[in-house]
Amino acid sequence: MVTTQITPKQLKTLERQGERYKSIIRKFINRLPSNARSVTGLGKWFNISRSNSQRVLQVLTSSDGLEVIQLMPSPQGLHKFVRAVIEKDPETPHLIQLNQMIGQFEALLIDFGISHNQLKVQLKEDKAFNRTLEPDENNSKRKTIFELNSQLIDESVTLNLGIDCSVINDSIPDYLSEVVLASRRGLKFGSRARPYIQPFVGNERNYQLNQPKLIRSEQLQHSAEKTSRQFLLTDYSSPNIESCFRGLGPDGNKIIYDIKEMSQGQHLLDITLSHIDPISEPNPLSQQHDITIHGVECRNPSQKIVLISLLDKRLATNSIAKAGNYTTSYTAQESGFFPEEIWSDRFSNNIQLEIFNPGETDLATKLQIPELNLLLNATARANNRNLSDLVGYYIVVDYPLWFTTYRIYFEYG
Repeated sequence: MVTTQITPKQLKTLERQGERYKSIIRKFINRLPSNARSVTGLGKWFNISRSNSQRVLQVLTSSDGLEVIQLMPSPQGLHKFVRAVIEKDPETPHLIQLNQMIGQFEALLIDFGISHNQLKVQLKEDKAFNRTLEPDENNSKRKTIFELNSQLIDESVTLNLGIDCSVINDSIPDYLSEVVLASRRGLKFGSRARPYIQPFVGNERNYQLNQPKLIRSEQLQHSAEKTSRQFLLTDYSSPNIESCFRGLGPDGNKIIYDIKEMSQGQHLLDITLSHIDPISEPNPLSQQHDITIHGVECRNPSQKIVLISLLDKRLATNSIAKAGNYTTSYTAQESGFFPEEIWSDRFSNNIQLEIFNPGETDLATKLQIPELNLLLNATARANNRNLSDLVGYYIVVDYPLWFTTYRIYFEYG
């Protein structure tokens, strides 16, 4: 059947396949000598044209699976590349997977009834990238699921707000310093509800947390301490909510508050916690470290999730940002996988990632969260930065999927 218009379903297939192709090509390239991982080096190593080596490497800088499809060589170009690889060394790692990938790509084009060139033109002319970001038609369904889940487990959250700021540590520049602010607004927990749990999970390891210290947001300041610290911001939390503290989870990286009696299923409560880790992960600009992840977990049925990432400008200019929704059980933070490597754990719902200038944008008004600008300032200040020193990214999701994680990935080339 000849396809004259790529359908939304086919776009999803292309996007997922593109992510898989990128993962295979990345693994292949990463096993080559370092001098063969540039456009010139790859061309010399396998004796191929500059244009073909450039197209192979361009895949690694793509922002999503659809862009992979646009940038990657044609099946004929890929076959020529594989022949050059075999001529150089038939035992080259991941060669079998590369061949399988080409076969899958060819079968996909045949199934769609379209050539690679026609597909690229259609993706460009039909603005397929924008079509994948149209308003979610399933919003009303998710709202119904939220209401049913809230009734079922007797708990709900009006706003699940996460702010995550990563910068290069001024004192130890081979590491990043991270400040996380987790604010839950409009908590409604009935008699059958579970305790409220706030996890903090790092990019490199599980944290061993402590009972949060009570401070006001203006007291959230940068410190020369090298150990991680946790705080309860009293000016953005309900009065006396600290009395509901019930300790830490068995693994030590979850803070527990039993708020049922205070809420009594009627009163809406707020809680805002902060976590500071001055040595959160290796600096990708100076160390062998390729990815940073910011995320917020939807542990309770929520009306809205807002995740905001603040990144050191030096990190932002050397990274590619992308957002996704993943199963909560997958510990990508500890494992450090790239998004395309865990494509099977990513949900297909569309998430639009926005970029903003934190020093100039009134995000509080834009997102209708009155206290947001003050919270952004407090987070940046705790990391020894002004908002003008940072680049901002955010996602907003209405009625997010319960018990999943929303993440913003930063990939470094």
